[in-house]
Amino acid sequence: MPFNARRLLPVLLAALILAGGWWGYGQLTAPDDSPRASSGGGGGRAMLGGRAGNASMNLTAPVVQTVTADFSARQPALQLFGQTRFGRSWELTSELTARVQQIHVEEGDRVTAGTLLITLDARELERSLTRVRSEINEMEARLRRERLQGESDQASLTLEEELLALNEQALGRVEDLANRNLASASDVESARRNVITQQQTLQSRRLAVAGLDDTLAQLEAQLQSLRQEAEDLTEDLELTRIEAPESGLVETIQIQPGARVSAGSQLLSLQSTDSFQVRATLPASRANLLSREQPLTGHMRWQNEDTELVLQNWGIRNEDGGIPVTFNVLNPSPPLIAGQFSTLTVLLPAVDNVLAVPAGAIYGNNRIYTIDADNRLQGHTVNIVGQDPERPGEGYLIAANGVEPGANVLTTRLQRPETGLRIQRLESRNGRPADQPETDG
Repeated sequence: MPFNARRLLPVLLAALILAGGWWGYGQLTAPDDSPRASSGGGGGRAMLGGRAGNASMNLTAPVVQTVTADFSARQPALQLFGQTRFGRSWELTSELTARVQQIHVEEGDRVTAGTLLITLDARELERSLTRVRSEINEMEARLRRERLQGESDQASLTLEEELLALNEQALGRVEDLANRNLASASDVESARRNVITQQQTLQSRRLAVAGLDDTLAQLEAQLQSLRQEAEDLTEDLELTRIEAPESGLVETIQIQPGARVSAGSQLLSLQSTDSFQVRATLPASRANLLSREQPLTGHMRWQNEDTELVLQNWGIRNEDGGIPVTFNVLNPSPPLIAGQFSTLTVLLPAVDNVLAVPAGAIYGNNRIYTIDADNRLQGHTVNIVGQDPERPGEGYLIAANGVEPGANVLTTRLQRPETGLRIQRLESRNGRPADQPETDG
């Protein structure tokens, strides 16, 4: 077959183009012993492996940022999500059986201590009280008569004793005259009859005087019972006025005017507006950060102002392991509204020698990585002691016994970090790590 140069020329050109592309790819992907990224205008090309300015970057090792391990004594915090509620509430009930005469408030009304809320019908009680007071007056009059009669009986007793003595003397004289036949038998019988009659009268008087104390005691007991009944009725009359025990908010009204209620029936629910609480749930994963023996304080952000909190009580651990906690709100400003949700920052006891790191530096619940002199990752097991109150929701305080002060802690989030993995620290154009501040000179 004759040689055809015109057919061979396109094949040679294609081979030359392919060889040039392969050489260019090799230049772009060749490893570089100087893993630096330019922070100047050519930084984007440097990150892709091209050479721009005075820096280039190794594409085989991830580029990361770090913070310097600086240990100090800090007070950790814990963020919770809580709901405001009234600190106290009352279920007002009826203390007696009566009809509802009038309801003076409506649901949602704010009332002060002593405000009249409900009036019960008091007519039956007033009639009973009038009757008892009349009986008291009658009993007091009877007592006065009995005392006067007693005084009269005592005076009559003295006179009747003297009269008996006179009759006995007269009988003696008559009997003496009869013995001398100077008086008849009828005179003696008449004188003896007078003595016996006076003795009977004296005996009755003595019984009356002796029984006066018992009579007075019985009447006094009846009078005391009537007075107690009147006092009870007076108290019941006061109970027909249902008043607010403290300043509060009328939440619900369970009765209607004209309804007959019995003792113990619920009438109205009142919530205190003088006392507020915040209730939150401590997650099970953070339950070990708090101790029931340690007093807890904190603050809540409400309408761009901080409100102080003090622990009021602990609840019972729920099904998922969380623990309800209730805080008293101290002097809320501006006034709180019950049922509002807010973020709470609970301050935990201070801890020595802890390290502040951003949330992205922690893997799992107890793992961070540092970068050694060979630019390789070293894993460390740590203990989270709480959140960083200076960076709520974004930083944590950890106890890291295996990390040396001044070590470089990984903060860039890697998908699969592991001990020994080679990395590149992101550095500025002047060769200083990006997380270190510039200095003069």
